[in-house]
Amino acid sequence: MPGNLRLGPSKARDFFDRIVFNFPLLPAATLPRCSAMGAQIANRAMLVSFLETASEVLAPQGLIIIASKDCYPYSWWQIESLAEWARGDLVFAGKLPWSHTEYPLLYTGPCNVNRDQSVKPTDAFVYLFCKELHHIEQATGGASLRGIGWSHGTRRTSGSYSCNICHVGGLASVQDLAQHEAGRIHKKRVALEECWKAALPKLRQQCSSTADEVQM
Repeated sequence: MPGNLRLGPSKARDFFDRIVFNFPLLPAATLPRCSAMGAQIANRAMLVSFLETASEVLAPQGLIIIASKDCYPYSWWQIESLAEWARGDLVFAGKLPWSHTEYPLLYTGPCNVNRDQSVKPTDAFVYLFCKELHHIEQATGGASLRGIGWSHGTRRTSGSYSCNICHVGGLASVQDLAQHEAGRIHKKRVALEECWKAALPKLRQQCSSTADEVQM
């Protein structure tokens, strides 16, 4: 788990304008007996815990930034929904493709989180969280974001025949939707979300216990 931001060197400051977590991933050594689904749950829980503690040291007009690859397994973490699960006053503000951030000036491509290689810039996004959405345009350049892949708000797929778990839309009929829902990938993602719902109360209890220890 990431360090508690209310402890350590950061406690010398009241608030931060930017809190950045680039390519989060729990080391495999910390998950020796986890299944693939267990690793998904553990990484998602780690990010929820991170957002909960980060929000407490974030300035009112500040931003929390998470950079992550947009492919399996990272895309199954539902990063856009993390603020909904984290207790606090954060909201998901939107995301930008890696290629439209300052990071390409620092790296030729976003580093692969578990190999000494690079991945295509299109495989990564920068996710933004804040406390008040009306500050986001001022904080991120406003109109300059338009037309460069800026996606605002939690991803929801519209239409009568769509799947918000897999983010699949444009299905033509109820039969197409039924065929999608019968697929192996959809069933795996449904099982993941069910396990996550079961794990969330325990995570909240652990976070509450940690908060109580910090206040003592």
